[in-house]
Amino acid sequence: MSDNTRDRATGLGRLLQLENDLRSSTSEERIGFHLANQTHRLVPYRQAVLWWEGSEVPEALSSVPVIDKNTPYVLFLRRLYGHLKKRNESAPFRPDPAHFPEAIREQWSRWLPAAALCVPCQDPVSGEIRGLLLVARHESYEDYEVRLLHRVAGTATHARQYLRLSSSSKWSRSIRPNKKKALTVVCVLALLGLLALPVRLSVVAPAEVVPESPMVVRAPLSGVVDEFLVGPDDEVKPGTPLVRLDDTKLRNQKAVARQSLRVLKAEYQQHSQRAFNDRDSSAKLRGIEARMDQKREELAYLDELLSRVTIRAEQAGIAIVESPDEWIGKPVELGERLLTITGITDTKLEVRLPVDDVIAFDASQPVYFFPTVNPGHSVEASLQQIQHSAEPVAEGFLAYRLYAEFPERSDAPKVGLGGVAKLFGERVPLAYFLLRRPIVKTRQWLGL
Repeated sequence: MSDNTRDRATGLGRLLQLENDLRSSTSEERIGFHLANQTHRLVPYRQAVLWWEGSEVPEALSSVPVIDKNTPYVLFLRRLYGHLKKRNESAPFRPDPAHFPEAIREQWSRWLPAAALCVPCQDPVSGEIRGLLLVARHESYEDYEVRLLHRVAGTATHARQYLRLSSSSKWSRSIRPNKKKALTVVCVLALLGLLALPVRLSVVAPAEVVPESPMVVRAPLSGVVDEFLVGPDDEVKPGTPLVRLDDTKLRNQKAVARQSLRVLKAEYQQHSQRAFNDRDSSAKLRGIEARMDQKREELAYLDELLSRVTIRAEQAGIAIVESPDEWIGKPVELGERLLTITGITDTKLEVRLPVDDVIAFDASQPVYFFPTVNPGHSVEASLQQIQHSAEPVAEGFLAYRLYAEFPERSDAPKVGLGGVAKLFGERVPLAYFLLRRPIVKTRQWLGL
């Protein structure tokens, strides 16, 4: 065998070995390493640089195991690749440093030999350019060397694309579930999505329409209630009789005082007739006059008390009283509360919220009142005040009192109307909305 034949056989073996190494590579890094370093066995060069599409940072450098993208050499290569990729050629070409900007021309001789060859990494199947291989040395390249480099670059590109497709296919096969698992996953995800839906938190509590600014009617004197002249929800005007107290004792006291005054007047007249001849009678006149003045003041005071026996309304409105019949015959003390008078539309809503149902309320949301007499109809109100401390209520539990204001309207609910109120808080996940009460009860049971 001649030396020429032996050299060709050796070159063919190296080409086949390199292509085998490229196709059997298990990562893109290995493909880049073989292409930048092992190709030197086929075509001698001093330096080789490989770029893949999508990045100006070199994928591989000959004789450089780890690439630092901030070194001056790599920064120069990044700027150089920015100009090389603009040519977008599918055939190998020899770049001329004279055609580059001055900054690249000045650094070319420092980092690269004069003779350089750019070999596009073209996919043999699709024909698309996937990268660029730059080899440089001091001698120019022969045509057969250019063809060898073009072939090797195409083989490397094909191996890289196959590796990517193979990895994608394995990944899709590994995560492909069966139909039951897929349906289960979809149902679980749908349930989780449903439980994560934001809903507005709300609570329902007992409520009652109460007076906004009531006028309290109190007993003007101690006595016994003789008659209640108004009933619950009666409309009254200024001067309307409300309650009459028993005046028997006062009238008796007045009769006794009047009789005592008449006796004193007769006694005064008798002593005044004797005063001309009897010094003792003249001295007693002053004492009698003092007692007469005292009785007159006592009669005036009794008249004033008798004028208070009938309690009258001082303003127009609705009388609010509970069980008027139970007041008859009942003794009352001075200042004791008898009833209240409120304006016809001067009402507000009192909500008795149990301690377990307290939430963070949103004052911008309305309060809806559902009267017991018409539970299908709601009346809107706006939250105005929240009591800071809880207290026992008639329903038998500890509650906070909340007050809501009705808008100005002629058909506002009447005082004493009961029902339930619905109040709204902030938006929370549906899961918390459904589990809030169990969570509260569990915390109370555990003492947390």
